[in-house]
Amino acid sequence: MKVGKRQGTQPGGRRILLGPYPPPYGGVANYLAALVAALDEKKTPFELVIASTVHRDGPHLRQDRRQVWGRFKGCGAADVCLDLSGFFLEYLLPLALIPWLVLKRWKGFRWVKVILDGTLEGRYRGFGPLHRFWFRLALSQVDEFVVASPQTRNWLVGAQGVGVDVHVIPCLLPLSPEEVARAKAFRPPAWFKGRKTWVCGIGVFTEPYGFDHVARAVEAIRRESGKDVGLLLLDGRFSRDEAYRTETLRNRGWIKVLEMVPRPEVLGYLRRSRVFVRSFSQDSYGISRVEALWCGVPVVATRSGETRGMSLYDYGDVEGLTRTLRGALAGDGNAQVGPWARRYEREARANLRRILDLL
Repeated sequence: MKVGKRQGTQPGGRRILLGPYPPPYGGVANYLAALVAALDEKKTPFELVIASTVHRDGPHLRQDRRQVWGRFKGCGAADVCLDLSGFFLEYLLPLALIPWLVLKRWKGFRWVKVILDGTLEGRYRGFGPLHRFWFRLALSQVDEFVVASPQTRNWLVGAQGVGVDVHVIPCLLPLSPEEVARAKAFRPPAWFKGRKTWVCGIGVFTEPYGFDHVARAVEAIRRESGKDVGLLLLDGRFSRDEAYRTETLRNRGWIKVLEMVPRPEVLGYLRRSRVFVRSFSQDSYGISRVEALWCGVPVVATRSGETRGMSLYDYGDVEGLTRTLRGALAGDGNAQVGPWARRYEREARANLRRILDLL
């Protein structure tokens, strides 16, 4: 059975961006922040509706999922909503989805759903019958999809029978000039400058993000080399397993954890780290991998998501990670950083042009 139907729109409507705006700091929030910056730079009119359980202090309207409905009551068939929230599909809440679908059918605006979650296909296998019903109902009302990988597109079209356009547009967008300038101007604190060698990782303290694997690898390198290698973990705090966090940090005073770090500071820490490790098991793309290359840092990463120009290992293989990380610290792969950073910059600009075309 095919789900979804095409819906025409009239030119000149409103552009509405819906999703998490930092904090929480994470891939989707950073993607939206990059898109907002690009639209601001191009002086393209748009509206930002923040749909998040954590708010941001700043010039934009504070919004959460319970207040979204009021912002869409004035919509019409000429308007388009680029939706990066998870409430209506990836992590759908029926009490949020039902009024959203009523608004969608009543007002007729175009719903473009952006799916950047690489775990969705795997999690779908664990959905119960009722959850699958709501999920497929939501799928049937989307007018167009944007996904980060061909694998997600194949799953939507093949396994889920989606019959509308599914655009594969990697979620890599250019850094704004302001972010680059702030990252270059960033001055790390004294505790960071007090240790010569830092390995950096980004994610949250849950098992799929592999922080424990990185800690064990750095611990092995410290033991065999006698060098004071530190591990900086930038924690987005959008999910947490307290027992996992406690065990990862136990008796490892050389690990420093920073929570919900503003993006320019993230880039600043990346620029001053020796190696970046992306240990997540299910990246659909992995923006932070490429941002590290843009910051001039070699990348060690799992074999999921984007992998070009990076030193790779299999998720969960701590010995393989240790071996690969040891080589990266010794300078293996340094020659790849510059050429691949420039290539990714070209691709990011092309991705931005394509996503703006949808708006």
